[in-house]
Amino acid sequence: MNPLNRSTLIIGAGAHHEYDMPTSNELLKSIQGLRSVGTLTEDTFLYKDDANISFSENSSLRDKINIIDILQDLPIEAWIQEKLKGQKYNSHFAGRSFERINLFLELFLGHFCSSHTPSIDSYLSNLAQHPDPYIKELYRILGKVIIVYYISKAENESDLGLRNRGWIHFLISQFILKDPDTFFRNKPQIITFNYDRLLERMIFEHLIYQHHYKVEDALKLIDSLEIYHVYGSLGPYKTWHSEESIKSSDYYKNAISKLKVIDEDRSSDQKKEIIQNIQKRTQHAKYVYFLGYGFDADNNYLLKNGLYQNIKDKDQEYFTTSVNTNTADAIRIRDTLMNPDFLQKQTITCQQLVSEVAPLYINV
Repeated sequence: MNPLNRSTLIIGAGAHHEYDMPTSNELLKSIQGLRSVGTLTEDTFLYKDDANISFSENSSLRDKINIIDILQDLPIEAWIQEKLKGQKYNSHFAGRSFERINLFLELFLGHFCSSHTPSIDSYLSNLAQHPDPYIKELYRILGKVIIVYYISKAENESDLGLRNRGWIHFLISQFILKDPDTFFRNKPQIITFNYDRLLERMIFEHLIYQHHYKVEDALKLIDSLEIYHVYGSLGPYKTWHSEESIKSSDYYKNAISKLKVIDEDRSSDQKKEIIQNIQKRTQHAKYVYFLGYGFDADNNYLLKNGLYQNIKDKDQEYFTTSVNTNTADAIRIRDTLMNPDFLQKQTITCQQLVSEVAPLYINV
């Protein structure tokens, strides 16, 4: 058994998938769905709120209408001008008319699908190589809006209390239910590559509805966990936003400003900052858990450099979930990062790893 306060949890999209949050592959399929709808006519858009017209049979059509609606309310041109201040460029977008937004959204979707890239994050990161600075910034904004839209949609599709019970419920029932104070005094370090705030939200709700903490006290405790979102998050976790508010321009302005895409304009100094944050959260750890982590090459680079000094200084033990990990995946992981225990063995879920295979406990 491994003490919680000597452990670091590294969380990937797979760890939140069991709570109905989208993986990168599911985001990819959603974007392909937007593309398959085709170019919208203005009539379709104008009658989007007509009670006699049903979009329920084509969720991608409804999503595309919602996204265009959002884009029309965002100061995209102003954002690009601010980003490219002092540079020479041709303004293509200019304005928020349905025609211009529809045109460039369709171009973006076409270019993304034709790139055959494995994820939206990977596509956006490579926009740094695009020869047109205006298109580069425009496509980054369009991509971020789509990411925020689908993650927000997943967060709001059903009450968290109605979803599957998995590893987060185990942490809550095992360590927080009986004595929250002891948990927060012996908290693990947490690094997440996810944009969503699922973990924060679930612990926050437990403190409010089970232990009847005041909102401000619960927020302080959640903040004390210092969960590090490597690529940013969608913003505050105090309340999920209503279906209407996640369509508001203010919500998207805030979420987009906090969301970072892999390698987006990231200088060596910025990379160093991420690596230092990873090292800070792993330097005192004896045990490092990879939960639902996909071992992406870019993420591996950051982790390897963040963990490298720790590996040299002392023995750390590494444990990973293992779901559909084949021989090629295992070789790639060992070559680019390390050789965590249980890699490529039988399927091991997040809950099985932290509760049975390499169980966590609080050493009081």
